[in-house]
Amino acid sequence: MVIVTRNKWQIWTMALIIWCAELVTFAGEVTDEIVVTASRVPKPLKDVPGAVSIISQKDIESQNTINLNSALSAATGLGVMNYGSLGASSSVHIRGLYSQHTLVLIDDRNINDPATGSADISYLSTDNIERIEIVRGPYSALYGANAVSGVVNIITREQPDQPQVGASTLFGTYRTTVSRISNGMTYENSGYLFNSNYKTSQGNRDNSQHHSTNTTLRFSYKDKSAGFASLPLDIKIDTGYYDGESHFPGSRPALDAPKRTASQIALGNDNVSSLYDLAYDKKTFVNILASIGDLRLRLSGGNNDCQNHQEWISTNRIAKDNRYGTNSFALEAIYNLKSGNQAINGGIGLESYQYDVKTNELDTVTMVLTNARWDTKRTVYSIFAQDEITMGKTTLTLGGRIDNPTDFTSQFSGRANVLYQLTTDLNLRASYGDSYRAPSLNDLYWPQDSFAEGNRSLKPEQGGTGEVGINYNLGKLLTTRLNVFRQNLNDMIAWAPNGSMGPWGNRWTPTNLNQAKINGLELEGSATAMNNLSIRINYTLLDAEQKNQELTDAVLNTMATRSRKLAYTPSRKMDFAVSYQNVLDIPQLIFNIETQYTSKTFQYYSDYSAWPAVTTLAKQLPGYWLTNLKLRQKTKSVNFFLGIDNIANKQYAVQFGSSIDDRDYPMPGRTYTSGLELKF
Repeated sequence: MVIVTRNKWQIWTMALIIWCAELVTFAGEVTDEIVVTASRVPKPLKDVPGAVSIISQKDIESQNTINLNSALSAATGLGVMNYGSLGASSSVHIRGLYSQHTLVLIDDRNINDPATGSADISYLSTDNIERIEIVRGPYSALYGANAVSGVVNIITREQPDQPQVGASTLFGTYRTTVSRISNGMTYENSGYLFNSNYKTSQGNRDNSQHHSTNTTLRFSYKDKSAGFASLPLDIKIDTGYYDGESHFPGSRPALDAPKRTASQIALGNDNVSSLYDLAYDKKTFVNILASIGDLRLRLSGGNNDCQNHQEWISTNRIAKDNRYGTNSFALEAIYNLKSGNQAINGGIGLESYQYDVKTNELDTVTMVLTNARWDTKRTVYSIFAQDEITMGKTTLTLGGRIDNPTDFTSQFSGRANVLYQLTTDLNLRASYGDSYRAPSLNDLYWPQDSFAEGNRSLKPEQGGTGEVGINYNLGKLLTTRLNVFRQNLNDMIAWAPNGSMGPWGNRWTPTNLNQAKINGLELEGSATAMNNLSIRINYTLLDAEQKNQELTDAVLNTMATRSRKLAYTPSRKMDFAVSYQNVLDIPQLIFNIETQYTSKTFQYYSDYSAWPAVTTLAKQLPGYWLTNLKLRQKTKSVNFFLGIDNIANKQYAVQFGSSIDDRDYPMPGRTYTSGLELKF
């Protein structure tokens, strides 16, 4: 496989990254970070069989970020699909594919919504994070469904060794306030850590306000010889509760008023499509992790309860209240075994979901109330194994997993990786892996109405990715990585008028129609110089194509295959960050500057103006540069921070509107944050 850069700008950008990483003068102690997600066992970063990025607690603190969006968006190969300011829905996607193709975990607990397939990260806080491990590539062989383009594993903090109390307050633009408290300690073999925060913001547009409370509590117990047969015992019990209210302004309506819908005219204004849509979310979870020697057990459960309110104009004004309830349960056992030159780990698992939907739809003119309810469930049984064989400088890793779900066909996913250690700090690797995305519960079971219905005959989307890479690693002094990959995805699920006949023609139903092919190059470098200066440069180049079945006749439901650039996928993304400590010789005064370039993206819409003929029109969101400045003063007990995001006040968006006439979901312009953190 060969990937060719297409202009001088790209070539010089990559040359600059290598040049900056190689010419820095280094000093300090060589260390190496430990990674768990890539192989499900702790391994030094330089020995990991895959493309991995780590966002540390220090990285998150230096960004003074309110939520995860800023921290994640700077990672190599990763983008954040964001609908606006604090509280607006946001999701992550890796290597050009969509959020349904990225698995998001918190301490190995799956938070992807089975109803949609994607994970909403807007409610997650940064104050309880130890590090974030991002592994790019197909990982269904280890994690099962939806780990098509990668896995994001958020690993939370341990309790402090000494009793500690913390409190912080952050103030920002749009009347944003974030208040946090924490308390934790360790006593002999036991400990606990409590975190709670309250967030409120008026948002960057009308009807975009947000209020939420998020609380977590961890209990832990460790004993080096208390387990079965005097084996080390380590138990962690995490629980949490989230309660939030978010308002949804929708996309900006068309500039030309005659092109606006009746709902946008009656229920919105020039800047928002809706002044009335909102949602209330409540989430609870418990996650129990127990390690007994080389055996690791995990038991988790959770409940998500979402109530949303929508209003629109049909013939009359309609008000609809929906309630979505999801109960989840998971049980997993993993065992690690080392024998000679082999390291084997494997396990069994069970995941179960129950999904319940209730709707009340009121015609506010006739006062006719329509009620509906549907529910479904899914259980997945799984078994996986991985064998790592070391032969001199070569390490061969082979793995496979079988998932047996109750509502679609069983899946086998395999993965093979070869790692060759050229020197102590330099290695080469090559890999190939299978992956799949499970049909969502909405795809399978959406109840039949006048326009749409689910499809219980859906197949999972099937992916395959080949990759080669080179890593040069001197711990925190210097890390450079180059990855080149080819990713194919077949049987992609899309909604099309292929269902049963309804009052307005064939119902729209999800069908395995489309394909995607992505060639990619990822280059990242980070370095520490003179103990005070650290530099990070990431570059992602994607050549992404979709081959979709598109409607061409609305009466005959004729479809035609069309190849286009993959929707929502920028071809280039570059991140550059510089952090300097002890500014003006003031101890622990840290200055951080970050800049990001993201190239243009496309979305495609059906045009019915020549009905029954249907054509497909393309819409473009322009590329943009963003620059953020952060300043943080750290002492033993007091931290002060100040930040300016989007200092150039760039007007930009990453999410298209629902129709070609709608504009977009505008992101905030220049924003300011400041705050104070106390620790005792």
